[in-house]
Amino acid sequence: MRRAIAVSAAGLGTTSPDPPAGCVLLGPGGVLLGEGYHERKGEPHAVAQALTAAGPLPAGPVAVLTLEPCTGDGGAPGCSQALIGAGVSRVLIAVSDPAPAGPGGSAMLRAAGLDVEAGVLAAEAAVVLGGWLGSRRAGRPVITWPYLIAGHGVVAVPNGTDNARLLRLTADAVLRPDGRMTEAIPGSHGNGVLGLPGELAGADPAAIAAAAYQGGVRRLLLGGGLDVAAPFLAAGLVDQVIAYIPHGNGSRKPSGTLPWPLLPPGFAITAAVRLAGFVRIEAQPG
Repeated sequence: MRRAIAVSAAGLGTTSPDPPAGCVLLGPGGVLLGEGYHERKGEPHAVAQALTAAGPLPAGPVAVLTLEPCTGDGGAPGCSQALIGAGVSRVLIAVSDPAPAGPGGSAMLRAAGLDVEAGVLAAEAAVVLGGWLGSRRAGRPVITWPYLIAGHGVVAVPNGTDNARLLRLTADAVLRPDGRMTEAIPGSHGNGVLGLPGELAGADPAAIAAAAYQGGVRRLLLGGGLDVAAPFLAAGLVDQVIAYIPHGNGSRKPSGTLPWPLLPPGFAITAAVRLAGFVRIEAQPG
């Protein structure tokens, strides 16, 4: 399952509004037969990718999935039918579909005689699926605000830097200071897969979040300083902040006036990493 989770992370930032799921197929003795992940909406799901990679299968293979398999869409066969047709004997699932349309894939697999075990390393799978799951539960994107604590205050992480590029790799869209919403990585979802709402200047945070979700955005970055983030913070819509603090000598005296020393009120540190020239602090409401 940990292998499937790692593989699934390759779909972060490109699958929305679909989930970044992964699948590993095992043969006798746990031999790895094939693996796959869902790369983009409208393209083959993780199960189909893994089956294609594996080719002809031995009798009774085992499928390991980070997310409960689908049962089809619009009459087309789904991942559950593909597993049944491939002769899979056992299926291990990390996370159940939070809102299946009708009976879920697990029920279909069990009805066909397959051995199904759910909840396998679910907490670890949620490291990748957490953004999608949280967005589904809330009915809005999971919103992250990255910022740089500079000498003159709290500002946006500069565009064109490695830090800014890495942040965009796992997001679907960025809300710009001018109110435009754009793909985090242009072209990452293909042509027109995400129906981004475009100009949103002057709209309230809840309306922006709702429009983004309707447009297929499940992970949204606030791409600006405190002026962009303040309304979202006040509305309780920010799910994660990432603070970058320059480091250099062993001691220094901060200059400028900051709204708070490190984190907005109500946030607690969840991770700290030393980067080239910066300390990166991740925090969530706590």
